[in-house]
Amino acid sequence: MTQELTIIQVKGEHRIDSRLLARELGYDHKVVLQSIRRHRARLEAKSVLLQNEAKPLKGSSGGRPETYYLLDERQCLILAGSLKKGEEADEWHDRLVDAFLQARERVRLLEAERQQPSPPLHTLTDALRPRALENLGNVPEGYFSVMGELFKHLYNLEAVVDHALDEQALIEISVGQLWSTYARDTLGIPDQARRAYPHRTPQGHIVQAWAYPIQYVNIFANWLWNDYFPNHFPAYQRYRQRRVACSLLVPSRRQAPRPPSKFTAW
Repeated sequence: MTQELTIIQVKGEHRIDSRLLARELGYDHKVVLQSIRRHRARLEAKSVLLQNEAKPLKGSSGGRPETYYLLDERQCLILAGSLKKGEEADEWHDRLVDAFLQARERVRLLEAERQQPSPPLHTLTDALRPRALENLGNVPEGYFSVMGELFKHLYNLEAVVDHALDEQALIEISVGQLWSTYARDTLGIPDQARRAYPHRTPQGHIVQAWAYPIQYVNIFANWLWNDYFPNHFPAYQRYRQRRVACSLLVPSRRQAPRPPSKFTAW
C-alpha cells in the first residue's frame, strides 16, 4: 500500500471502494473488475456485493460514469489473493486485516466517547444567576453593574469557563476589581460618576458595590472579551485551581465569619 486505505461504513459494515483498492494494488480498475466478475460466486457467498456507479476518482482519466464496488474485508482478501501471489499476497493479507481492525477500533472509541456523560453546560452561569438576579433590582437607573453584565456574557463563554472553573468560583470579584482599575486609570471615569448600591454577597452580607454609567456598558463588554479573558482570566483560573486543591488536601477549619467591608473593591 502506498497510503492508508480509506475504509467507510455502509449500513454498519466496513467497506473499501474497488477503485481505491485497484490503485493501491497497482492495477488498472478494469483488472479488478475482471477479477470481481471471475470470482463473483465466491465474493457473494457470505455477503452482498455492493455495486455503484459514479464519476471516476480524482486523478483518473475520463469523466464518464463508471461501475465500482464497495467491498467488505472478506471480498478484499479474495481479490488481493487472486491478484497477488507468494509473499506479496501474504503482505497484502496482513495489511488489509490491519486496516479493517483499525477502522473497527476507531468506531469503538467513538462509541465509547459518545457514551461518556457530557459535562454539564452553564454550571457556572446557573450558580451566578440567583446572585445576579437578586442584586439586579438594586442597581440605580441609568447605570450597570459588573455582576449583571458578567452574567449576560458568561452564557456565551460557558463552553470555555465551565471546564476551567468550579461552580463555587466568584469570578465577579476578579472581574470587578480589574474593571474598577481599568475604569479609573485607563478610561478616566471619576469616582463621583459611579453610584453605590447595596449588594448582597453569597454569604448574605450587604456591602456597597459600584454601578457604572450605562454609556460605558459597551466598553465594558469589549474590555471583558478582549482584555480580561485573554490576559487576566488564566491567572484567576490558576488561583481557583490552587484554592480547590488546598481545600481537598487540608482539613477545613471553622472560623468566625469576618465582618463585611463597607465597600467592595468593585
